[in-house]
Parts: sequence; C-alpha cells; structure tokens
Amino acid sequence: DVVAQRIIQRAATLLAEQVRVVVMQMGIYRKTGLVLAGNLVGKDAVYTNVLQMKFLKLLPQLEVRPPLHSAVYGAVRLARENLNKLQAGGR
Repeated sequence: DVVAQRIIQRAATLLAEQVRVVVMQMGIYRKTGLVLAGNLVGKDAVYTNVLQMKFLKLLPQLEVRPPLHSAVYGAVRLARENLNKLQAGGR
C-alpha cells in the first residue's frame, strides 16, 4: 500500500530528526548505542527497519541495540529503589 508506506517513511523521518537534534545538543559524536523500545518498534519490523535506515543515514555514530531488559524489569527496579529510599527516611 503506497499510502501506508508514505506514512511509515514520514513518521520515521520525523522521529529520526528529533533524535538527531537531541544527539547533536548532547554533543554525541562517537559511536554510541541507541535502544529502541516500545510497542511499535518491538512488533513492527517494517517500521523498525525504515527507522534504522534513517538513523544510519542521519546519525552513523549511533548503533541501534535491543534493550537488555524489559520495561517491566525497569519499572520494578525503580519502584524498589524508591521504596528503599523511603524506608531509609529519604525522599
């Protein structure tokens, strides 16, 4: 579907441009890892591939990597850290 392909291309271009702005503002010029997370990039291989191609073109210093852990793991870890701080009397 041509219309769907245009939508995917446009969405990937916009996201890659936003990431490019952040990367440049942070001064990241060396090889750096980038983790794509979320429902769309995790399940939609077409969008993920288009997005990776955009990153390769705009930001060759970025290396797209899979996440080391799930989002649930991260949420539980943050909750435990916050609970430990509260129990220690911190904020």
